[in-house]
Amino acid sequence: MTNSLPGICHIQHENSSRTNYHVDRKYAEQIRPESVVGGLNYDARNGTLIYWAKIANVDHSRLYKVRLNDTNWESILDQDDDFRDVAYDWVTKNLYIIMGVRSLMIAVNAENPWNPTVVIHDRSQLTTLAVHPNKGYLFFVEKSFWYGVQNKIFRAHLDGSNIVEFQRPKQESRYHIASMVVDFHGDRLYWSLPGKNRIQHSNLDGKDVRTIGGVRVYYGQSDLSSKTIAIDKHYVYYKAAESNTVRRIEKSSEIPDTDYELVNDEEAPITEIVAVAYKSQKIRKDHPCKDNRGGCEKYCFAVPSGGPADSLRRVCKCSFNDVLDADGANCSRKQAFTV
Repeated sequence: MTNSLPGICHIQHENSSRTNYHVDRKYAEQIRPESVVGGLNYDARNGTLIYWAKIANVDHSRLYKVRLNDTNWESILDQDDDFRDVAYDWVTKNLYIIMGVRSLMIAVNAENPWNPTVVIHDRSQLTTLAVHPNKGYLFFVEKSFWYGVQNKIFRAHLDGSNIVEFQRPKQESRYHIASMVVDFHGDRLYWSLPGKNRIQHSNLDGKDVRTIGGVRVYYGQSDLSSKTIAIDKHYVYYKAAESNTVRRIEKSSEIPDTDYELVNDEEAPITEIVAVAYKSQKIRKDHPCKDNRGGCEKYCFAVPSGGPADSLRRVCKCSFNDVLDADGANCSRKQAFTV
C-alpha cells in the first residue's frame, strides 16, 4: 500500500488465502476463502474495529471486534442469519444489525451481545443503515418490488419508532444504494448510487439534496451493503469502481482531489473503508444514555424529545424474551401460559 494517511482504514479480503486484513496487518483469525467480510465500524474511544464475516451462500454470520493495530480478535456474536449491514452507536455501545433472512433489524450491545432486541420489523428487504447517536436518528434503506424495484430511504428514531420516508424522485429510487454514511461534522446524510455514477447527500430530514456527479463508486459485494464511502471533516472518500484505490472529494467545493490516491499494491481487493477520527465521535453532555445506560436495565435509546435545541429523551427496551416493567426502566421475563 502506498500514500497511506492516518485516519483511513480498510478491511480487504483475499479469495486465494484464509486471512483477514486490516490496513497492512494480518490478523490471526483464519476465515474460509469463500467468506464475505463487511459491516466495518469503529469505536474511537477504545480504538476498536467491529466487523462481520459470513460464509458465502450460507445463512450464517459472525460478528468480530479487534483493537486497531492489534492482532487479538474476538468473536462477539454468532447467528444463523445473513447479516446485511451493521451500524454502531458509540454512546450506548449498541450495534444495529440488518438480518437478511428474517428481514428485520436488531440491536445488540457490543459489551453484552447475546440478548438482542428488535428495532425494525415487518418491512421489505432492508439493505443498508446508518445512525446518528447525538441526534437520536436511525437511517435505513428498504428495497421493495411493488410496481418495479424501488430503493427507499427512511429515517426513524433510534428505538425504531417514528419512521418517515425521504421524498426522492421515482426515477432515482430504481437505482441500488450501495452505501450510506452520516457526516457528523456537517449533520448530513451521504449515499452512493453506483448505477448513476454519483454520490448524493441531504439534510437529516431528507431535504436540500445535492449531487456529486461523475464519481464511479464501487458497487459492493454481491447484493450486500458495502461501506464504500467514508466522511471526515473535510473530505468524502470513496472506493473507486475501476481500480483498487480509494479517492477523495473536497466537501466544500465537491471537486475531486487529483493529488490523492490510496493505492493497494496487493492483489486483494479493497471492499470497505471507514474514516477514523476521534473528534467525530463526540458525546453531548445532555445525552440521556451516556451514563449507566440512562438507568435502563437492558437497552437505552436516545430519541428526539420534540423540544427545543434538538433535545433528547431516553427510551428503555428489553431483549426478545423480556417485557418492560411499569417503571419504564426494568425488565421481567415473559410469562408462559398454558391452556
